Amino acid sequence: MLRRFICILTFCALCAAAAADTVVLDGERHYNVYVAESSGQYQILFPETGEVRKVSAKRRDVQVTIDSDSSARDALKAAWQAKRDELAQEESGRTLPEPETRNLTASAGYFQDEYLRDLADFESALELWRTATRSQRSAVMSADAKRSIEAVEEKVEQAGNVASQRRVLDYRIADREAQKNRSVRVQEQGVKDAYEDPSLLFWEDVLNDELQRREQREQSGRDYVFYDYLAEGIENSYERERTRADHLAYQISEREREKRKALSKQISQLDKENKKLLSELTHAELTAQDRAYRANVTMDLQQRMEAAIKEGYQPRIPFVELDRMTSAGARRRVEVSTETPLWRVRWYLDPALAGSRQFRISIHDAATGNLITGATNNVPFYKRYLILKGPGEFEVRVNDVLDGTAFQVWIDMPALAASE
Repeated sequence: MLRRFICILTFCALCAAAAADTVVLDGERHYNVYVAESSGQYQILFPETGEVRKVSAKRRDVQVTIDSDSSARDALKAAWQAKRDELAQEESGRTLPEPETRNLTASAGYFQDEYLRDLADFESALELWRTATRSQRSAVMSADAKRSIEAVEEKVEQAGNVASQRRVLDYRIADREAQKNRSVRVQEQGVKDAYEDPSLLFWEDVLNDELQRREQREQSGRDYVFYDYLAEGIENSYERERTRADHLAYQISEREREKRKALSKQISQLDKENKKLLSELTHAELTAQDRAYRANVTMDLQQRMEAAIKEGYQPRIPFVELDRMTSAGARRRVEVSTETPLWRVRWYLDPALAGSRQFRISIHDAATGNLITGATNNVPFYKRYLILKGPGEFEVRVNDVLDGTAFQVWIDMPALAASE
């Protein structure tokens, strides 16, 4: 409860403090989200719900605005992680439902309750989990745990490599910033040396002395033609040295300005690379966290199913078969009409047979033909089912079946609802 309060409080504070990242997705604008881009995809985190969505960066209907305030973005990411931790804790703390009699022909509102859907989901997985021997189940659990650890370790290693590359880029950026600062000092010193050249200073002193003498001659009222000629020569010599100093100072300034311009361009390019690596690092970290979360949920489900088998758990929602499709028959589509807001589709293929990985189930709206959901055979054996919402008219389709692939597909309804 305290974790939830802190998460909500943090998110509310973020909403009041800054807009942070925003994204327009499917025509709807979402504020206070965290967006990371990597490998041509946007990974969008929703701190309020803990949801993660991945969309292609090439989609024209997706508009992303990333906030320049890194501290606000870090806070949003932390709020998202807190929400994920809260959901994981709730999932791990969930216990098996207590035995009780439930009337499955109750109102549609009851069927739509998420608790009932979760219960049907758990019992469907348990039904398939029981079909394996204890040694087979142990092997699956060990393999899943190993794959999860390897996947997380891979992403952690990738994050470490990206972080190392960023350190190199940071050093290169700092080195070029230092070169720019040195260039400013070189320019200032070069211009100073140009105007403090001994020859220029000599003629400047001579000219100043001659100007003083000229003023004295003018005050005396006498005409000194020779001295006027001499003064003209001194002025010409000074102007020549001054022009040379101006030209030298201009050359030094232009050279250093061009150098700093090139360095700024390099820094800009390095900064782009750094931001790209930062996005990749964030994506790697989030992927590792997401995989760890999914692994924890999977292992928690497996442990709950093992506990249920040990305790002799009996299903609370009995299903009965309404229809089926098999490879021996010609049907690849079945229309389903249900008054209950809960029904199920299961399938089985021999994994040793060719074509099992191409097998695909899809559920469509019978009236429009629009796809509602679907699944492939490329899932663990205990997840080869779909829990679907009703009521309505639907069509179950078997797709991408290669010749010679043996399969069975069952359409099930809740027992009590089907009997009435």
